[in-house]
Amino acid sequence: MEYRYYTPTDYLMLKTWWESWGWDAIPEVALPKTGIIVSNNGEDVTAGFIYKTDSCVCWAENYISSKTASKEARQGAVEFLIDKMMVEAKEQGFIVMMSSVQHKGLISKLVNAGCDPNIETNMTNLTKVL
Repeated sequence: MEYRYYTPTDYLMLKTWWESWGWDAIPEVALPKTGIIVSNNGEDVTAGFIYKTDSCVCWAENYISSKTASKEARQGAVEFLIDKMMVEAKEQGFIVMMSSVQHKGLISKLVNAGCDPNIETNMTNLTKVL
């Protein structure tokens, strides 16, 4: 398993991934500078982004994976991504990492990585494009 940092040349691939899952693609201008892409045997498999704040808190968001990646390539890739994102956030000086997640499988992987699902429950996330 390998990882690399997101570059703008990756956007079309990620846009395709979001759309393949039936989601609206995150506008490129809305992506933060810190993104991590995980590959397995040269095949890009999953990605996530770290949004920075002016406090000790950052947000890990916009997790996405390739719908067409083989089961073998995906095996352990999200867990590897979560670990790399936590390491990156800590290296950047953050003390708390938060995520808003609905997907039960991803929630399970984040809990297994030490995230506490009981801090904020029954929340509604609201967004407005300005």
